[in-house]
Amino acid sequence: MAQQESSYWQAHSSSKHKNCWIRVFRTYNVGLHPLKISDGFDLAVDVAVKRLEELSEEIAFSKTDYKELVDAACVSLGSKVVSKDQKRLAEIAVKAVLTVADLERKDVNLDLIKIQ
Repeated sequence: MAQQESSYWQAHSSSKHKNCWIRVFRTYNVGLHPLKISDGFDLAVDVAVKRLEELSEEIAFSKTDYKELVDAACVSLGSKVVSKDQKRLAEIAVKAVLTVADLERKDVNLDLIKIQ
């Protein structure tokens, strides 16, 4: 078992969920079927999504009035290396997304957003 864990983590050493997967391997070795483990992850996702939906707030915006989106992007960029230019980069990102967004369908093809 330890060898199986070790070889997996050498190949996936950047994973943030290492401890979780180690528990999965150990649980499997105890005799729990992988489908039960998978079902547990599916349940956890459902609970997390439900909680996020409870906490979320809808933001009204348009292609010309997007201050709230820029503020949200600034929060995301605040802890990054680019934090000193977060306002400028947030505006660039929001404008890029809104340029290609289909607001009626609430759809964005992110493949259309590129830096050249």
